[in-house]
Amino acid sequence: MHAFDVLGDPVRRRLLELLADGERPAGEITAIVQAEFGVSQPAVSQHLRVLRESGFTSVRPVGARRLYAIDSAPLQEVDEWLERFRRAWDERTSETPPRKITIVCPYPRVPLRRLPMSEEAMTKPEYVRQWWGPRGSSLSSCEIDLRVGGEWRYVNKMPDGSEHPFRGVYREIKPVERLSYTWIYDVAPFNQHVAIETVELEER
Repeated sequence: MHAFDVLGDPVRRRLLELLADGERPAGEITAIVQAEFGVSQPAVSQHLRVLRESGFTSVRPVGARRLYAIDSAPLQEVDEWLERFRRAWDERTSETPPRKITIVCPYPRVPLRRLPMSEEAMTKPEYVRQWWGPRGSSLSSCEIDLRVGGEWRYVNKMPDGSEHPFRGVYREIKPVERLSYTWIYDVAPFNQHVAIETVELEER
């Protein structure tokens, strides 16, 4: 199973969150997920099996208990996809240098060349939906509160139906010139890291 398929399920994401701080007994995390999601014990066991067989977790027996822990190896696939977005994960408050970006819309409803300014392609949901994310994907949610301290949140829906949430907070807004915002892939354990991205806008 593809790494994004594994992380696309909210129950499996929650199981990984529960394991983020270290190994825990299967019975303990099963009880928590049952209470939060209202699912049966066999259903949780199936999700644990998917995580185990896809390599996201390892399990070891200790007496009558089975202890689960996160295995970081398969997260590399997701990490590689996120590499172009990450700039400051190792130093959570460090800022990336300004950079130029080119937005390409494979199937635009409104050609970018007709936009009043390049800023709108980055800040208006109706335009962001046209280009943001991998080819073939779409945004099932696109929320933008364009002000310093305001939040943005996108949910990227892949062709297989899995959804991947991203969020951040605007730090600096200079109309038609510059945007700076935090950037988080809102799935454990990645949501423990915050990148800061600064974009300088340029009309062509």
